[in-house]
Amino acid sequence: MFVESGIHEDSEPDYELKFIFMKRFFLFAAVAAYMVLAGCNGRQDHASSPVARVSEPADTVVPVVETPFREKLLTAADITLTKDLLYDTYTLEDTYPYKDTVRSFKWDVIRNCLAYIENMQRDGVKWAVLQNYKNLNREAPLVRKFVRNAYRRVADTLGVERYQSVPLYLPGDTLVPERYGRDGTLAYLLGTEGGFDRILPITLEDEWLVPRLKVAQGEYLFFLNNDTLIQKPMLEALVRRLETDKMNGGVSPMLKYSYAPDTLQYAGFTPFSPITLRNASIGFNEKDQPQYRMARETASLHGAAMMVPRHVLQQIGPMTEVYFLFYEEFDWSARMHRAGYKLWYEPAAVVYHKESMTARKGTPLREFYLSRARILYARRNISGGKKILSCLYLSLIAAPKKAVMYLLHGKCRLTISVLHGTLQGLITSKL
Repeated sequence: MFVESGIHEDSEPDYELKFIFMKRFFLFAAVAAYMVLAGCNGRQDHASSPVARVSEPADTVVPVVETPFREKLLTAADITLTKDLLYDTYTLEDTYPYKDTVRSFKWDVIRNCLAYIENMQRDGVKWAVLQNYKNLNREAPLVRKFVRNAYRRVADTLGVERYQSVPLYLPGDTLVPERYGRDGTLAYLLGTEGGFDRILPITLEDEWLVPRLKVAQGEYLFFLNNDTLIQKPMLEALVRRLETDKMNGGVSPMLKYSYAPDTLQYAGFTPFSPITLRNASIGFNEKDQPQYRMARETASLHGAAMMVPRHVLQQIGPMTEVYFLFYEEFDWSARMHRAGYKLWYEPAAVVYHKESMTARKGTPLREFYLSRARILYARRNISGGKKILSCLYLSLIAAPKKAVMYLLHGKCRLTISVLHGTLQGLITSKL
């Protein structure tokens, strides 16, 4: 489209020349002003820089480093949804009544999901998955503010349970987690900060820090208390025992007292009786004799020292933390037996334990958790009518008998601890 100027040729012929001259004048003035300003800026840079600069030869080629363009990730606000229906019968409005409630389409959630799908297809994005199935990486610590849900389980204020979750920390505050992230959650891996990974979960809009997991890489995992001593090489003997049969699920060495090297603490465990849950530690407080130097299958591993193949741990999961004290290794051993594995005592390997031969007894804390653990073990590892009989025996016969004995000796606090622990074992919902 063209626009006529409205000027005739015979009116003012020198206007065009003046116009061209003025254009060239103003162009020249603009270029000159630009060069003056550029020179001033250059002098200011040289004057303000504290570092001496060395002039380069005119023929030196200075490479230009281009900053890579990083495309911004899409958000829900970048996604536009429109309705383009080919029919208008039996359709619903965005909000519609249903029985005694009102339902609505979650368009924001749909837009978020579509944005994540689009972002996932971009190059250069690293992805991570939060993993803590069956608390395999240990139970997450308590969040700053937590509640108990309808099942009496600990959860964050948004309802995500502590069980099978990963702790999420706020950037700059890695002492107490703020939220829980569910096992299996997909997240952008944005970088690292110390011992943490910085992530952006696809179901959240904020960045979080999660502890970086240091995973053992060996085929066998050796669990050893920090109050033990090893005087001779022993790992090969334990590995050799496990490798004799693929169904060997765990092995514990011979345990002796460190201050009494000729006295045994452990040479295997006998099985629990089905109702009273009584068992014995073979060789306990006895002198080392030839009869204890023969490898044998055992009903349970010893928590102070035990080796387990990696595939067994991955199959049955780690020791449960429901007990807090006592019976964890017994429960773990029972789970291995139910999975078809055999457990072994190996006397060719010896560990010296600093634990006292006469374990400290008669404290309220010990009596509470011991009474509680027995009930929990029965509920978790005995089935059918035997479970009912065992719980009845422990709660109506064994616990009252012990409580009365403490009461007769004037130990009221121990009496209360026994009864309280038994009750807690019966009513605990988390198994």
